[in-house]
Amino acid sequence: MSTRHQLKPHQLGYIEGDTMPGLSGTFTDDDDVPVSLSGYDITLHIAYPEPIVVPGTVTDAANGKYVIQWRENDLVAGRWRFEVQFASPSGGVQTVNRHPETREFLELVIDKEVA
Repeated sequence: MSTRHQLKPHQLGYIEGDTMPGLSGTFTDDDDVPVSLSGYDITLHIAYPEPIVVPGTVTDAANGKYVIQWRENDLVAGRWRFEVQFASPSGGVQTVNRHPETREFLELVIDKEVA
């Protein structure tokens, strides 16, 4: 069974310094059936010049749901590739870095705040 991440569209827009809304998603198999995230660790990696890792939280393990809650200073103006990593309780890791349908790289498009 392979799994995929339901994240649409491939580009997500935010404003620099925002902390909400968080990025939420569902981890499913190829038939769109949710995969249990019980015991999983989820992290989001942003390809800044000095990459950062943002921890995620499983919100509904049985239904494969999770959220990445932004912290102050996580979102920096620019266009950045990102990926989401799912680490299973047994130590396996699956990294998602492309949209499941278009195969485009996942990107954050972060605008500068109007001051």
